[in-house]
Amino acid sequence: MKKTNRKNNTNLNIDWSGINGHFTIETIHSKNPQYTAVITLRTHVKDAETNGVIAELGTIHNGKGRPKKAYALTPVSSNVIENARNAGINLHEQYNTVAVVNVSVADNDSAVESESDITEQTQARVNA
Repeated sequence: MKKTNRKNNTNLNIDWSGINGHFTIETIHSKNPQYTAVITLRTHVKDAETNGVIAELGTIHNGKGRPKKAYALTPVSSNVIENARNAGINLHEQYNTVAVVNVSVADNDSAVESESDITEQTQARVNA
């Protein structure tokens, strides 16, 4: 029998199942109650971010104190980004993109000279 019990088990793994869309540390903590210390969960989340399992989307400002970080499982889909934007998350620059839908170019004959017109004018100046 042990004299003392550890505050937290050392060989814990985060259960990512059931997490869809964006999430915070509090969301992960509610899905993984075996983590008694949130600081241990934060280090495991940071390791998962370093290993490419999750990606940091941005921050959620509460109006007071340090903002909460929002995460998503990788690869991050456009639906997750759109849902996070609608939820009021301040996204990082890499996720704040604007898609260009349609680009059209007007055809103005008067503004653009053809190459043959330019060469004829150049040859006329040289011969004169």
